[in-house]
Amino acid sequence: MSKLVPIIVIVAVLIAGGAYYTLGKKSSQIAITPENTTVVATEPQKPVAPSAGITVTAPTYNDGVYTADGAYQTPENTETITVTLTLKNGIVVDSSIQQNAREQKSVLYQQVFAAGYKEFVTGKKITDINIGVVSGSSLTGKGFNAAVASIVKQAKA
Repeated sequence: MSKLVPIIVIVAVLIAGGAYYTLGKKSSQIAITPENTTVVATEPQKPVAPSAGITVTAPTYNDGVYTADGAYQTPENTETITVTLTLKNGIVVDSSIQQNAREQKSVLYQQVFAAGYKEFVTGKKITDINIGVVSGSSLTGKGFNAAVASIVKQAKA
């Protein structure tokens, strides 16, 4: 029993210190987690009409055919892909890619990307395009997205 008393004292001190530390924090320092969060339902807010004289416009894009290269890093080296997009009212109406890969693995991944990417592009707003993995090709999309970002800059009215 005499060996157990020091252990009990140490555990009690640790618990008391932890409680003091937690309770001594400012409310802005306390982590909010789903377990200690309360959600209160409120009435939806009505949208506020813009003030007179203020006009908010979305960026516009010139119609046309735009081409850009996009680079991406693979484990072996840096590869590129050339992207051509046809825009009409900011919407992609046609697209094509030129596969520029040099490494054999990258050649294969660009081929499977080319076979499956169009469904994520055609008919979409140019600003909504952000391709991830396509048909198992995870890195080619990064090069594609880089080329699209360049085309967005070219096409801005």
